Amino acid sequence: MNKSQAPYPIITFFTVLTVCICIFPFNSLAEEQEKSEWLITADKLTRYDDPKSIIAEGNVVLEKKRIVTVEAIESDASDWSDLLEEESDKKGASDKKLQTQEEIITSIKADWMVYDIVLGTVKGRGNLRIKMGEDQLQAESGMVHLKNETGTFHNAVILREEKELRLEGRVIEKTGAVTYNIEDGWVITCKLKEGETPPWSFATSNADITDGGYAFLKDVTFRIKDIPILYSPLLIVPAKRKRQTGLLFPEFSVSDRDGYGIDIPLFINLSPNTDLTLYPYFLSNRGLMAGAEYRYVLDQEDKGTFMANYLYDDLSTPSEKEYYEDGNYTHTNQERYWIRGKVDHDFGEWVSRLDLDIVSDRDYLREFSAGFTGFNDDNGYFNKVFGRGFQTQTTDLRDNSFKILRSWDEFSVRGELFAVNDVSLEPTSTTAAVSPLMRLPSANFTGLVPIGDSTIDVAWDVGYVNYWREEGIGGHRVDMYPQILAPLPLGEYLEAKAELGLRSTSYLVQEYGESKWTGSDNENRVMYDLLTEVGTTLQKDFDYAGEEIYSWHHLIRPYFAHQYTPDIDQKDLPRFDRLDRIGEKNLLTFGIDNFFNVLGRREIT
Repeated sequence: MNKSQAPYPIITFFTVLTVCICIFPFNSLAEEQEKSEWLITADKLTRYDDPKSIIAEGNVVLEKKRIVTVEAIESDASDWSDLLEEESDKKGASDKKLQTQEEIITSIKADWMVYDIVLGTVKGRGNLRIKMGEDQLQAESGMVHLKNETGTFHNAVILREEKELRLEGRVIEKTGAVTYNIEDGWVITCKLKEGETPPWSFATSNADITDGGYAFLKDVTFRIKDIPILYSPLLIVPAKRKRQTGLLFPEFSVSDRDGYGIDIPLFINLSPNTDLTLYPYFLSNRGLMAGAEYRYVLDQEDKGTFMANYLYDDLSTPSEKEYYEDGNYTHTNQERYWIRGKVDHDFGEWVSRLDLDIVSDRDYLREFSAGFTGFNDDNGYFNKVFGRGFQTQTTDLRDNSFKILRSWDEFSVRGELFAVNDVSLEPTSTTAAVSPLMRLPSANFTGLVPIGDSTIDVAWDVGYVNYWREEGIGGHRVDMYPQILAPLPLGEYLEAKAELGLRSTSYLVQEYGESKWTGSDNENRVMYDLLTEVGTTLQKDFDYAGEEIYSWHHLIRPYFAHQYTPDIDQKDLPRFDRLDRIGEKNLLTFGIDNFFNVLGRREIT
């Protein structure tokens, strides 16, 4: 037997050798090699000629790659499958282009591996990790048949990307592209941290994962925190990737307060871009909580999600003294609910955002923070999909708003409806009943335009608000704030500017509830402000020579500014926000601005 051995590393880092494996004895394999190739890298590679094989040690990576021609579709995502990276059967798109790209079909990693070129098999051990298609497999050891991508693995775990589904087994046999057989295993439907015990799971003596997307479990034991609770000779668990109507995997819970709970979601695929999920959540000590979630998506910019839960709570009664004492709860209502949702939608050039957060009482979000429709999961979902979540669970004033905006080159228009869901405690006889202010509606018109061909600009900020509340003082306010912005010619090396503003604010005061306004119903305020600033700019480009060369730009700007606002009497004005009380200002400021900018970077050749 002849063999040639790669040299050992002689410096602190490993030398990575790449071997392109070409298979000659079999026509079928040679035909496959025309489309793709296997590439292997490792810290140490040993090649044998008889039989043809390779032994790899240390950070072994075996990958099958191919160059494929794909259609590049130039269109926006238009359904949940695209935005949430789910598989979809949806067809039809315009502006298709053909392009080639490199694709990794299969990736196998291990600490040690032997590759039999003639048989087309790979044996690996030590942190064995395999990615075939959408599934990932981890095992202590195993063998893979590369041609048909089957194999047998010991002490293995399968992670399904599209579902929070984790399959574990003493022996896992991969019988097809997406089919498996598991002996002495577990089925877990939630993400786990390293070493974490699942809150609940299914133990099974044998499981088959079918190509249709189901896991058939035999001799099943349902466990909570590794404690067996129920047994079933057979159980079917959905493990699909494609969206379709059907029952989702249930969620179980148990607690001293709520008793036993089970939530069996029903997913309804209404269309490629809309769906509805129903959450019937039964709690033995509280009753049935009904929940629903509706989602739609038109493209990346136009999407929305609405959720709602309702519970007629059997615990929220005066007779349940222990419940109120243990939780320090203050609500007295039995009808409990949480309605929330967010929408991103563009109407032509107008951009809009809708945020809903309406809850029945101040204790609801604290009590129902876990589960499918709990605060924690929902807040994380909205942060991920819309980039904004909800206020904290203990916030009594819950913001609800609809905003719309359009911008041009010189000016912009913004409108808003802002309401507050107040779940704070009712005022006592010794406190005044004052409800939170709501802006129903408000509008702003801002802009900046030059005066002719001069260097002088005119800026403005015009705002209108209708302040409304159930109890207290509200009314209409119109605020107009034009400004003149002009540079001051003080020489070649000095930069100077002056800003003069004139503010006029008008009020029409209204009384809501039993509140009484002691001032005039019509109030007006006129005031001015002045800003002057003088500064200079010093800048230089630098090159730093080392192992790499960085070119960077440094700018220093010392400045001196004076701001002046006169002191005027404003005590007769209503007070809605900070704009209603503008204090006197006579402020001198000296500062230094520093700016650093990396202009380029190049490697030494």
